[in-house]
Amino acid sequence: MSGLIKLSRFAFAARASVVQAAPALVRNYTPFNPPVRKQETLSIKRNRLLYESRKRGNLENGIILATFADTHLSKMNEKQLAAYDYLINQPDSDWDIYYWAIGQREAPEEYQSD
Repeated sequence: MSGLIKLSRFAFAARASVVQAAPALVRNYTPFNPPVRKQETLSIKRNRLLYESRKRGNLENGIILATFADTHLSKMNEKQLAAYDYLINQPDSDWDIYYWAIGQREAPEEYQSD
């Protein structure tokens, strides 16, 4: 029984230290602005997007996006390429894209177009 009491005291002390340190862990949010690539031709943009579609943060998205990119990037116009570039390069969008692709979540209205 004394082991349980020691464990409870340890857990309480650990939680208290995390709560005290929490303000130091909070980071300021800065909005994401993708780099502007003015000299990028459509061919270079397609190649970059194909590469970025394959090299994702998780394997599942790499497979999903690479398959999509292989099939559709060559047919996209400049506006569609810009929208795809914006979508896949948003910070923390990988899990959102995954859940939209498997149908667990509804994609936002802004992404429900061509």
